[in-house]
Amino acid sequence: MNLLIDSNVILDMVQHREPFFLESKEIIAECIRQSHLGFVTAHSLCDIYYILRKDMSAEQRLKLVNMFCQFFTVIPETASDFMTVTEKPNTEDLEDGLQQQCAARLKLD
Repeated sequence: MNLLIDSNVILDMVQHREPFFLESKEIIAECIRQSHLGFVTAHSLCDIYYILRKDMSAEQRLKLVNMFCQFFTVIPETASDFMTVTEKPNTEDLEDGLQQQCAARLKLD
């Protein structure tokens, strides 16, 4: 299975956020073990780095981003992705729309 991992899944694992900590930890572990192929958007990695600034040092956050770059395929969000999402009626959440658009473009689960 080819999985696009949302930034919230990563944050659930790193910050031990309940009730999703165990599930997020297992999904990420399966991608690292290559039971599934893991994908993450470049924008998500930037968001994670920023959001975790109060919980982790810059060095720790850089190591985390580096780990995801080693074990996951980092995918870009293109201008076409943004245009597709912003032209849809009733688009309220740009980030979720971009995640869905990237997953659809690359045929990810």
